[in-house]
Amino acid sequence: MTKNEFLDGLRRALNGQVPPPTVSQNLEYYRSYIATEEYKGRSEEEILEELGDPRLIARTIIDAGGQPSKSAGDGYDPYNGYQQYEAEADSSPDPQQKSGSSFHSYRLSKGWIFAIVFSVLFLFFAVLYFVFKAAFKLLFSFHGIWFWAILLVIIFNLTKRRQ
Repeated sequence: MTKNEFLDGLRRALNGQVPPPTVSQNLEYYRSYIATEEYKGRSEEEILEELGDPRLIARTIIDAGGQPSKSAGDGYDPYNGYQQYEAEADSSPDPQQKSGSSFHSYRLSKGWIFAIVFSVLFLFFAVLYFVFKAAFKLLFSFHGIWFWAILLVIIFNLTKRRQ
């Protein structure tokens, strides 16, 4: 079973049994739970095996009056959100997370990292191109008179030192 099959099965089992906002709230809860566990390094199969049958979860939610089951052990409160996850994020030793922040971690995909690096390099080389283009234009203006004048001064100074 995949994550999408699990969520689809849960949605079908809850539709008509609880109000639509409760259905979407529970679907978002389990979608977030699965994503969080995957971020922690667990496989999708392992997470779904732990959660079990979506119809059983739906029955538990219906019996509990629309709240997600505590079988996932998630500290979910329909009025205050995912308190346990926020507490874990605040106490985690991860240096990338700032203290007092909620459990929102922004990870860039390899494609975005490549795009950023490519853009920075492109801008760097574009600036170099225009700087050197302007320098050479100034240097070689008047048919290269400046270039030859500077070259003659350098040669003159080099020969003068040897004598």
